[in-house]
Amino acid sequence: MSNGDNLRIAKSNKNDEFYTQYNDIIVELQNYSESFKNMVVYCNCDNPYESNFAKYFVRNFNVLGLKKLLISNYAINGNDALRTQINSVTGDVCTEDTYRSFIKEHTEVSNGNGSFDSPECIELLKEADIVVSNPPFSLFRDYVDLLTLYDKKFLIVGNQNAISYKNCFKLIKENKMWLGINMVKEFMIPDGTIKKFGNICWFTNLPNHKRNEFIDCWKSYNPTDYPKYDNYDAINCDKTADIPGDYDLEHLMANGLSDSELNKYTKEGTVSNETVEDDEPILVFDDNGKFIAKYANVEEASKANGIAVNDIKDCITTKKTYSK
Repeated sequence: MSNGDNLRIAKSNKNDEFYTQYNDIIVELQNYSESFKNMVVYCNCDNPYESNFAKYFVRNFNVLGLKKLLISNYAINGNDALRTQINSVTGDVCTEDTYRSFIKEHTEVSNGNGSFDSPECIELLKEADIVVSNPPFSLFRDYVDLLTLYDKKFLIVGNQNAISYKNCFKLIKENKMWLGINMVKEFMIPDGTIKKFGNICWFTNLPNHKRNEFIDCWKSYNPTDYPKYDNYDAINCDKTADIPGDYDLEHLMANGLSDSELNKYTKEGTVSNETVEDDEPILVFDDNGKFIAKYANVEEASKANGIAVNDIKDCITTKKTYSK
């Protein structure tokens, strides 16, 4: 028996099967519709007959403009490992009967066990542009490592505690993974009952509007209020409101922020503003992401640097940097 099989036996003994509900999928995925156009989507932890991810992508195949949909599942609880490939969707797939009939036409039994890291599923993964699924929580580290290894875009469900996993934190720190829009609070479990959680969220590397929300860091750094860790070059911030706006952004990325703080944190571009309003605060960083200065508005930035207001606006909207 392989180590992978042992892990999956342990997983099943932990009651690690939680099925994402259809409405939660709709609420989150509606924020990424542009990302799916002409893409190959792979749901690699999903029974094509039962998974709401599979149902969502089949029923919205044409609306999203998908190029191809791949689906596979792990053989567990007496179920076969299946693989599904869909290149187009025509006709009615809205009712349960028509959906299952459609899936049957496009599905075959896998040669292997259907594990997301099996050779057969890795070949499917290589075809995919975006992976969307709810992987086993107990195998989340391995799952993220696999997606990273093959440089895939993804939108996946996981425990918020995964932020503190070494591999996940590194990706967040390097701006290669961030959190989605919503929390997922209820799941269906195999016996048909609902299991409630308070710490399940979406992880992704697809762009979303929440990632670009501006945080007004109005406090100033001083070593008394922000002591550094003894064993790491970072300061402690207990909450978002305490983040000092004049502290090196690269250090902020490594701060000991709580999970909820990281949920709000974002780093995008060389300046804080996507658009420029005259009364908006402006944070300015150099090309390496190092904090330069904070100004209450464009006029203040102009006076402090001897640069015309329009030139300041041009620097911001074109993602250029200027020096103090």
